[in-house]
Amino acid sequence: MGELILWKDQEIERLKKDLDRLFNRRCLDYGMEFFCQELEEAPSVEIYETKDAITVTAALPGILIEDLDISLAGRTLIIAGKKREAHVEKTTYFHRVRKRFDSFSRSVKLPCRVKADEIEAKFDEGCLKIILPKRKVETPKAVRIKVK
Repeated sequence: MGELILWKDQEIERLKKDLDRLFNRRCLDYGMEFFCQELEEAPSVEIYETKDAITVTAALPGILIEDLDISLAGRTLIIAGKKREAHVEKTTYFHRVRKRFDSFSRSVKLPCRVKADEIEAKFDEGCLKIILPKRKVETPKAVRIKVK
């Protein structure tokens, strides 16, 4: 009985390899690189809060500052952009250039309202850091109303 189980494991592994080869060959034949590569997700974002501000950091390797768009809508911070990539292959018989444009968008709900006119952003070597100063919490004022 143990040999039968071993045979099944070997057959399953062989079948997996055959399917991988089949999909890889179809991808290359039809130029559908997105099947051959892992799908990229939106950039990772870290949010931390101090008494006076909220700081958002995002890792954006390979992104140029001119391809980056940061906006604020109410309490939602939106980081969007596109990544450009050009790949050149040269052989004896042909020359091929493959360009790829990936866009991304990441929305972050902020824990409180911020001062939009005082937001600071720094972008250095693929690392984005946004400092959002908090608005002061308005305390309700008691007003005496005279009833006539």
